[in-house]
Amino acid sequence: MDRVGERDVLDKLGLWPGMVGVLLEEGWVLDSDVRLQLEERVRWDASTPADVVFITIGPASDPDSLLELGASETADQGAVWLLTRKRGLPDYVPQDTLPGLGADVGLVDNKICSVSPTISAMRFVRRVNR
Repeated sequence: MDRVGERDVLDKLGLWPGMVGVLLEEGWVLDSDVRLQLEERVRWDASTPADVVFITIGPASDPDSLLELGASETADQGAVWLLTRKRGLPDYVPQDTLPGLGADVGLVDNKICSVSPTISAMRFVRRVNR
């Protein structure tokens, strides 16, 4: 049962039905229950610019390169979510090491959320020029 006032993970991730997504399992394989949740709204298709790119990262991952790859896969208004394991779990990556990484490819981090009891996520979007 959801706690009162708790938002659905799909809403927290800003997903809506019909979005085109890409999943890059670079650090670890995404939990099947989380994958099924995402598939409620996201259609995996690497042949077209994506609305959203999900990338799993671990300690051996190169987040800079992965953000560059993610940025190249997204549409102009798209988002790249770096998925990390939570503190104390294998493959944990401290999220405080991630902000600012996307600057070289024009991305800025603008949201962090919990995806599941074992997964956290940080969103990167294209910087708006004003």
